[in-house]
Amino acid sequence: MDELSTIRSAIAMLVIVAMHLLSARVERAAGARLRTLLSIAGGIAVGYVFVGLLPKLGVFTAKIVAAEPASPEFMQYRLYLLSLAGLLLYFAADRLRVSRAESGAAVAIHSAAFAGYNALVGYLLAHADTERSGYVPHVLLAAVMAIHLFAMNHQLRGSHGAVFDRWLRWLFAAAVAGGWFAGLLLPVSAEALAAWSAVLAGGILINVFNEELPRERDGRVAAFLVGVAVVIAVAAVFRTLSKSLG
Repeated sequence: MDELSTIRSAIAMLVIVAMHLLSARVERAAGARLRTLLSIAGGIAVGYVFVGLLPKLGVFTAKIVAAEPASPEFMQYRLYLLSLAGLLLYFAADRLRVSRAESGAAVAIHSAAFAGYNALVGYLLAHADTERSGYVPHVLLAAVMAIHLFAMNHQLRGSHGAVFDRWLRWLFAAAVAGGWFAGLLLPVSAEALAAWSAVLAGGILINVFNEELPRERDGRVAAFLVGVAVVIAVAAVFRTLSKSLG
């Protein structure tokens, strides 16, 4: 990674760190519009999975199939299995927290799982321009992840109460920075990046659905769909411009 790319990814990482530390203030400023904002954030995150992450998994899976024609078909589609594993991991962590709400161990496991989630975001942010160079990949990923993690922070603040603002937000901010540093320092293959992206895709889906699907959470359907539409439009423009300039 060249120096300019490192600076861009560092700025993007600091944006997400700042979001963790300031999310409570943003919630208070949003006031009555907070629920709409959270639904838009959920739509953006889900849209990103389907137009950003899953197409990458499809491209890399095609490469795996071509490179490993003799391997079992089940294993050729291992990236999608990893995505499922990410979904199940965070589904299990959430259900553990709900079923053992008074257990310190359950709270610790739940917190550790989401610290890992944030570290993964930071790690992938360090490699945001692997496929396409320039500042746009860092800007897009930082924007999408900051918005998504803002909504997730609201969900976690509701789960952990004052503990979240006292120390969990600091833990998650540090996890993003730590994941970013690990991404800079540790060499990584294209397959490893695809694998971690798959895990993140599954995690995003279950965390958004946990927030948006239960009726008692009072999600805003129109706002959720607006979020999805925004990501699709941005992705379409980005891909069109990338082809025309490439």
